[in-house]
Amino acid sequence: MTITVYTTGLLMALGAMVLYAASTILTKLATNQLDSATGLWIVMVAHVGSSLVFVLVRLVMGLGPDSFDLIAFGAFCLGGYFTSYLGRFMLFETVVRLGAARASAFQTSSPVFTAIFAWVLLGEVPGVVGVVAMALTITGLIIMTPSERKSKPEQGTGKSPFTALLVLGLTSAAAYAAGNICRAFAVRNWNEPVLGVMLGAATALLIQMAMKREFGEVAARLRSARWSAIRLYLVVGLIGTFAQVGNISAMRYMPASEVALILMGTPVLVFPVSWMFMRNGEDIDARAIGGLALALCGLALLAAKPMLGL
Repeated sequence: MTITVYTTGLLMALGAMVLYAASTILTKLATNQLDSATGLWIVMVAHVGSSLVFVLVRLVMGLGPDSFDLIAFGAFCLGGYFTSYLGRFMLFETVVRLGAARASAFQTSSPVFTAIFAWVLLGEVPGVVGVVAMALTITGLIIMTPSERKSKPEQGTGKSPFTALLVLGLTSAAAYAAGNICRAFAVRNWNEPVLGVMLGAATALLIQMAMKREFGEVAARLRSARWSAIRLYLVVGLIGTFAQVGNISAMRYMPASEVALILMGTPVLVFPVSWMFMRNGEDIDARAIGGLALALCGLALLAAKPMLGL
């Protein structure tokens, strides 16, 4: 893989990381005004609508697909289920219960799941530099994560949020990893990332509609909701479309596990921004700064990989 090709994927992944970080922060702001269950509907509709517009614009410009790949089509749809429905739903719940920075840090296991799945299903064997970069980044993100003793018990469960969210967080991470693998496989066989985002978003929305038949209740909550909250969720959905296009496109140019590692670096941006502007209990101290520095070292090593000739 040449430096130019790898750098193209790297820039796409870094751009997606910035967008995901912005989405996480805006989600936290939105959930302060409107519950995440209602917000999820808004985000999914905005995600489908915006991606559909982009697909139609491409068709009008004569940039539609030249061929059709049924297996890749199905993989894009399956990736949407894992990422846009299952993973996003669990991430929303984690953001609400633990805050933006903690929710992002809980996703640190996703690159590990992605690396394992990519090794087994795509034949991607992580090199020494990739493994070291992953270890540094994940260790840094774990260090940044607030300790269990700072969490408050959940009402009515008798369990700490850490116990409940450990399963929730790991399942969410595995879902995102499975979605990454499906999309990596699809885009490498059918180079249609924009259409792939739309297919995944539509699949997720259809499943949401089938599983959550609460249209009347959602409509009632929307009528009484503040427009500022609805607007925030709409922006989150739009940002998610751009982020997923970058995410999927990047996996065409670099290993899926490395793309996942970069995307899971969102706490590097979320943590300090959340602390500076939201002031909602996101602690930042010497330990957090050290973890941030370690995570940055891992990401920098990954960025330097092509220049090292590895």
